[in-house]
Amino acid sequence: MRIQWRAMPYLYYSLWLISLLLSDCGALDSLHANQLIEDGKTIVSNRNTFEMGFFSPGKETPITDKSGLFKVSSNGNLVILSGGNTMVWSSNSMVSGRSYNSVVQLLDNANLVLWEMDKNNTNKNLIWESFDHPCDTFLPGIKFGKDLVTGLQRFMTSWKSPDDPSIGAYSNVLDTNGFPQIFGLQDQVLVSRLGPWNGLGFSGFPINKANPILTSEFVINEREIYHRYELESSIVQRVVLTSDGRTQIMHWVERIQKWIVYGAFKVDICDRFAFCGPYGSCSIEKHPPCICMPGFEPRNPEEWDASDWSSGCKRKTPLNCGNVNGDGFRRTTGHKAPDTRRSWFNASMTLGECEMACRRNCSCTAYANLDIRNGGSGCLLCGYISPEYAVHGRFSIKSDVFSFGVLVLEMVSGNMHISSSVSISNWDTEPEIPFTDSFLIDSSSNQNSRSEFAEPFTDCLLFESRSLPWFIVLAV
Repeated sequence: MRIQWRAMPYLYYSLWLISLLLSDCGALDSLHANQLIEDGKTIVSNRNTFEMGFFSPGKETPITDKSGLFKVSSNGNLVILSGGNTMVWSSNSMVSGRSYNSVVQLLDNANLVLWEMDKNNTNKNLIWESFDHPCDTFLPGIKFGKDLVTGLQRFMTSWKSPDDPSIGAYSNVLDTNGFPQIFGLQDQVLVSRLGPWNGLGFSGFPINKANPILTSEFVINEREIYHRYELESSIVQRVVLTSDGRTQIMHWVERIQKWIVYGAFKVDICDRFAFCGPYGSCSIEKHPPCICMPGFEPRNPEEWDASDWSSGCKRKTPLNCGNVNGDGFRRTTGHKAPDTRRSWFNASMTLGECEMACRRNCSCTAYANLDIRNGGSGCLLCGYISPEYAVHGRFSIKSDVFSFGVLVLEMVSGNMHISSSVSISNWDTEPEIPFTDSFLIDSSSNQNSRSEFAEPFTDCLLFESRSLPWFIVLAV
């Protein structure tokens, strides 16, 4: 029996269970330039674990007959052709050497890789791999995240329906704004969130001890940010984003010859994005599930009475920021960390240093350890953090001017202060404010008026505090 899933357009990977290994020990795991796979033919990994070939479900532009061909082209790219010469897909690989030295190979971890060999076939250079394009299936060894050098984003996309592998409505993405976290989207709208990595797993997901089945790692450096897992046992596992938006951990059970759902990333109603709104707390053990955190009250009581908690909560008493003997922090446990897109982090700070850093910045709303293992380490600050602190660890009485400027420009532009496409913290050097909100760029609006309004606030984003304006200047 073979269990199929899409790994790239028009093709399938089939997992051959150990008890049903192929009898043809001469099956090929590689193709050289101008060799091909026809519809009905396959290549098989070296240990007879994975097989790849054409499959029948449709797509936006399906191959409707048996004329499909998969091969390494003369210029070293992977291509899928129909009708002999009509190209329907290409890897668009950048090949530097001679094209006849390109080889595609199906590895035993299910990764389809394209190598560029030297003229003696002794050294090889990786130029393309299917693990960079996971589609709806997240397998052991895949780097789920972003290559900061090339800009490549590895994310999951669902099928349109259980029998249609066209790109569906749902996707899972590792968001790299602030401290990274995983978002679930439906038609590009946020619907769920796994909290940030805490050393053991993602905050909000029920993992509080070592997993005997697998090992997970979360890597963040100047070159890449990703989450990856590897299996530590003979269990056959895959993570699948279904066509109806569920992210399921699937295990193969040999005895019944079926996949079973071992776990799910969306655990309960409280995993819905911003379900209880700002400063709201969600618990499936309570009814209603949403309450305001201590010191807060519903922002819109009528909406809360109608079971609409999305407006969240507001403070009962305004903060008196800067009063050392006044406002403080309330310790809370067992909660998913807040949305960390507007956050700053430092892996070497202690929790005490983290608290002092948050106290000194009125825009800081919460702090926590980055890593909860071994008593906790590192610092995560939630809020708008000025660059002089982020780089030098210095605070001044003007630190909140930066936070205020970011807040105003976010509202005017429709951009977050850190995003993959624009950094508001660089606006003091950019010639024009980049407006992306569809409402703000409506033809009836006046671009010049918005830019004139926003211009004074770009001075709030200067790097050194001595160059920042005073609040009274902004008010005038």
